[in-house]
Amino acid sequence: MWKKEVSKLELAASMVRQVMPEFSAQRNVIILCDSWYAKKDLVCIMDEYANLDVICNARYDSVIYDLAPQPTGKKGRPAKHGRRLSIETDFTLSEEKVGDYYIGVRQVLTNLFGQREVLAYVTASDKAKGARRLFFSTIFPWQMEIFCA
Repeated sequence: MWKKEVSKLELAASMVRQVMPEFSAQRNVIILCDSWYAKKDLVCIMDEYANLDVICNARYDSVIYDLAPQPTGKKGRPAKHGRRLSIETDFTLSEEKVGDYYIGVRQVLTNLFGQREVLAYVTASDKAKGARRLFFSTIFPWQMEIFCA
């Protein structure tokens, strides 16, 4: 008999579901993951737990959109999202480095998170040239509860 092989994403999702009851009293539970885990199979778990969020590295070519424009009042279905954004041209990087990186951030929509607005962070070690990296965060800085032990 063949055993069904469990994928890494299914295993990760199962592990999150097993530990979340232990964190039910916590205000912020954040999963940090790299781009391999940033797929709908894992991020859809956030819909099951109100206190669960994700911060993940994403592929640099991930499709991201500006927020949906305000309804125009004309007939027809309103736009679900704004124009497609580029991490090269549509993010204004900080004037000074934060640590080793210049950082740009904006609120966006992406197919990975459906209609949920997320923060997209773009980092670059050099403003003019060099590779840029893309990160998504479902938690906004003002929602985080910082604590000290």
